[in-house]
Formats: sequence, structure tokens, C-alpha cells
Amino acid sequence: MKKIYILIIIVSLFINCKDEHYAEGKIVTQEVINITGGSATLRGNISVINSSKIGVEIEGRGFVYSENRNQLIAAEGVHNRVYEKINSTGNFSANISELKPLTKYYVQSFFVLLSPKTENILYYVENVFYGNIIEFTTDKAGISPVVTTLSAINTTKTSAILRGNIINVGDPAYTSKGICYSTLPNPTINDSKVLGAGSGIGEFEGTATSLTPGTNYYARAYATNSVETAYGDQITFTTKQQELFLFDDVESHYAFTKNSQGDIGWTYYENGSPTYGFKGIQFPGSGSNFAYIVFKPSATTPDMSTTGDIQPHSGLQFFACFATLLPEDGGTQPNNHWIVSPELSFTSSFKFSFWAKTYMSDYGLERMKVRYSTTTNAQSSFTNYLAGSSASSGYVSVPDVWTKYTYTVPATAKYVAIQCVSDDAFIFMVDDITIGESSKSNEPPNNINPINLNNTKKINELSRKAVKKDCIQD
Repeated sequence: MKKIYILIIIVSLFINCKDEHYAEGKIVTQEVINITGGSATLRGNISVINSSKIGVEIEGRGFVYSENRNQLIAAEGVHNRVYEKINSTGNFSANISELKPLTKYYVQSFFVLLSPKTENILYYVENVFYGNIIEFTTDKAGISPVVTTLSAINTTKTSAILRGNIINVGDPAYTSKGICYSTLPNPTINDSKVLGAGSGIGEFEGTATSLTPGTNYYARAYATNSVETAYGDQITFTTKQQELFLFDDVESHYAFTKNSQGDIGWTYYENGSPTYGFKGIQFPGSGSNFAYIVFKPSATTPDMSTTGDIQPHSGLQFFACFATLLPEDGGTQPNNHWIVSPELSFTSSFKFSFWAKTYMSDYGLERMKVRYSTTTNAQSSFTNYLAGSSASSGYVSVPDVWTKYTYTVPATAKYVAIQCVSDDAFIFMVDDITIGESSKSNEPPNNINPINLNNTKKINELSRKAVKKDCIQD
């Protein structure tokens, strides 16, 4: 009978002590971040409810993970288990590795509550708390490059500079990069693309050409390694509209600007030699090297607005190509001076016309060739002739009166050019250039500021007394 009472007392103590040290807990499996082809970071959060009971503490916390959801049953029974012995609540995380690429995994967080020894009985009360189950899928093996797309710059009718920026080269490092573009959203490397040069991180660019004028394009930078082709955000850009025609009467240019691009965007080539000027007449740039200069007779010193032979075809200004110095004067003859159009994109053949004139025939008539290129605007690309030929004697002599030249150019032409090849003449004059045709008349009036015809002969005689070999330098 005595033994029975002792047993009852012991059982009673066990029950009371267990209740006294029991606590409730809560844990949440939050997310999986930094996922690669073989690793990931698991994140969770622990909070304890009724933790004020005597002696209760957290023994540790961790995660279980598996390819099979049904294996997430008991923390101690799962091989894929990470566990840290620490008495702490709040956010926690763990890095896992040696995962399989392109594989779905299930993950569940847990923590263990443990009571210490009591004064009367040696035992522990252990409670395991589990969080919710979430899933994630690993990437391909390695690390993808990280690239961003920058805005397009220098957009023209048919070209644009596209740009990107490598933030992370990836693992292994990328083997190619560039910017792909299309008229449809979300372009890929299977669409049109330009390649970027160099390696490592940093900005890169490439020029997209042969674009359609007035068209909206989508572009994305990309970088490719063995993991995948990574893309930056999509940007858009719009090419400029192709006008029905281009016309330049030279009036919008600043007077005496050398090789002036103007609103059209002309390109010039020159032979680098100084040029002849007028005896007793000065103007900015006189005697210096240039292909063509915007010449304004009324702004010279003294004023040449009453000199008949030097007047523009229309308006107050024209393009002037002065003779380069002879070798004995320190120059290079003959002239090889070009004025080249911007890139064109006509869908059918078009007209190219301009007015030209020899200033005075005393030194011989000016000579020209008219050419076009179907590729680039490099001088060597102008292998097609509208006037003249590739022979040194294959040129057109320009009269000393304003004469209109008109040529039909095939749609395949991307650039047209006027080439002055005069040999020790004086001034090749060009005005009122037209590319294409307009439904409205764009032909300017001839000599809107005419010279008094009664004085023309006398003025011409005086003009021809100018000694071009007396070169006036800047």
C-alpha cells in the first residue's frame, strides 16, 4: 500500500512539471532568394507565444527541404536538413547548396523548444514547431549575366546608336553581348541585333543601320553565357521621318562657315590644302583649308554685293569651293573637294538637282563629277557616276553662268555627292540643291537681289583683276 502512494505522488509531479514548462510557438517559412542552378537562401521567422512559463527556451532552428513534399515529415528524419543551435526569435536564414539545376524543391522551416532541468526531477520537455511549406525551382547551372538597356542616341532616319550596360558578367562569364531590336515588342537574339565590343562589366554600344524612317522600334540589351541569354529592360525609339525632298538654298547657314552641315547634315571631304583668296578683299576663313565655305558677297570687306560674277543663284549666300594652292605655293593641286548628302532611303528612283557656276573663266572652267554610293558615305564607296567617270579626264566643265544640273538617281542610292576636281581654276559655286521631288514648287527665284545689268560688264572686268595667288591667310 505504501508503494502505491509513492507511485501516485511521482506521476502527479511529472504531470504538473510538464504543464508548467510547456509553451506555444509560431514559425513562418517566408521565402527563397538568391536562387541559382545549385544554391539558394532560405528565410523564415520565429515568434513564441506564452513563452513566460518557467525555464522555456529555444534550442535551435532550421529548415528541411526535399524534391518530394511527402518527405517533409520530421526534422530528424530528413536528410536535406539545415539546423542551427541558437536561442533566438525573429528572422533567420540559411544557405543551401549542392542542389540540382532546373529542379523543384519543397522547403519547410522549424524550431525546437526545450525546457531545462528542474530542481526535483531530471528531464526535458521538447516541442518541435513547423512552419508552412513553400516551393522553388533552381536555375540552370551557373549564374546568369545581368545587363541593363540604356536609351538610344543619335537617332536619324535610318540609324541609331543602341546601348547597354553589363552589371554582372555571370558565371561563367558571358561570351557575347549586344542589343537586339525589332518593330515588335520583346525582341530576342533571333531578331536584328548589333554586337557590343569588349568584355567585363560596363557600358557598350552598337549602331543599328538600314532602319525604316518614321518607325517605332523596340530594343533590349542582352548578354549570353552557358546558363542563358539574359535581357535588359525593353526601351523604344523612333527613327526620324524621311521627307519627300531635301532642299538647301544655303540661306539658313551662318556666313563663312567652313564645311557647314546645316539643317540637312552635309558631310565634306577635302585635300587639306590652303586655298587662294582675293587680292584686296577679305572675309573670315580666307586662305585657309576647307572643302566648301558659305560665301556671302555682301559681308566681305569691302562689300562684293555689287560684283556681278560672284552673286548667288538665289538669296544672299552660296557654297563656294576655292582653288587650292599650287605645289610651288605650298599647296596641293588639283582640287578634290566633296559635299555629300545625309543617308537617303527612297523607295523609288528620285531626282538630284543643283545649280552650279564658274566664278570667272579667266583661270579656266571649274570641273566636277557627280556620284552616288549604295553602301556608305566613305569616298571609296562612291563608285557610281551620274556625271563624269573614274578617268582623270572624266569630268564635266561648268560654264561661267548659273546652270541647272538634274539627274535621276536609283532608289538603291544611299548617298549622293558633288565632287569638285578643278585644276588651278578659282571658285566653283553651288546653290539651291534639291534631293527628291515635292508636290510644291521649291525652285527659288533667280537672283532675288539682281545686279544692275547696265553695270555688269564693268563690275566683271574689275572682278577679274583679283589676283588669286595673293592668298590671304586667317
